[in-house]
Amino acid sequence: MFAAESLQGIIPPLLTPLTPAEEIDEQGLRSLINYVLAAGVHGVFVLGNMGECALLTERARVRAIEVTVETVNGRVPVIAGISDIGTKKVIEHCRVAQKAGADFVMATAPYYMPMRTEAVYTHFRQVALETGARLLIYNVPPVISSINPEVIARLAEIENIVGVKDSADITHVQEVIFRTRGRGFRIFVGSAPLLAAGLLLGAQGGTCSPANLYPQVYLRIFESVRAGKIAEALELQERANNFEDTLDSVSSNPFTPLKMAAHLLGLCGPTVTAPYPPLTAEETESVREVLRRFDLLP
Repeated sequence: MFAAESLQGIIPPLLTPLTPAEEIDEQGLRSLINYVLAAGVHGVFVLGNMGECALLTERARVRAIEVTVETVNGRVPVIAGISDIGTKKVIEHCRVAQKAGADFVMATAPYYMPMRTEAVYTHFRQVALETGARLLIYNVPPVISSINPEVIARLAEIENIVGVKDSADITHVQEVIFRTRGRGFRIFVGSAPLLAAGLLLGAQGGTCSPANLYPQVYLRIFESVRAGKIAEALELQERANNFEDTLDSVSSNPFTPLKMAAHLLGLCGPTVTAPYPPLTAEETESVREVLRRFDLLP
């Protein structure tokens, strides 16, 4: 079992490769995992937002965790997403993830209706106490209303709530770091363009979705900051930001270009969950050009 202190560095929120019938593309998922592990990532996060978690069937969610755990085979920590619209559903997902062998779990606040601050606290507390799982909070505005840093700090007092993926702005990340300092609480920057800044403030790592495709640049940012090479880290951050911005400009749906890029890299098919449409031939060529520009394709 990995200790909570082992959570650090670059932990990609994995894409979920799918067959045309939207079942788990098991070979594609194994290929993607082995690709990022070969680059040297420090963990993997299956069933995050970029993994289309909320859009998958229950069967697909379970199989995604099982295949991830089997493929990783203890090499790095596995975090499983358990987000859903209600506390009882999250608890059910948590127990499935525990049974499948995930080392840690991660959940957003419920996202069906707006929630008061105290209800958000109660939700996470109930999941933690009923399951005993080592839980990370997933703060992902504006998709879901941002969780107040004071609430995160209160939740950090619960023994098995071990960290947060914070995709809010850098001011929010900074405040969470300040309020939880000295507790061993693990803080991961969720917004890839803020990775260097968050690390400099004291975050333990980042969960950067473009690291599915270009893990090397995010790993180098992490290592540069850790070595005190700040100018180098900022130069690499600019390159990483240009990569993400150029890829994001292809489509308004963020995971469709990522899926196509993974397909062009030979990792998996390009299928995304309905109702999201596939890329056009022109958009596909744009993705190919991005990969060539950043030396990921010849």
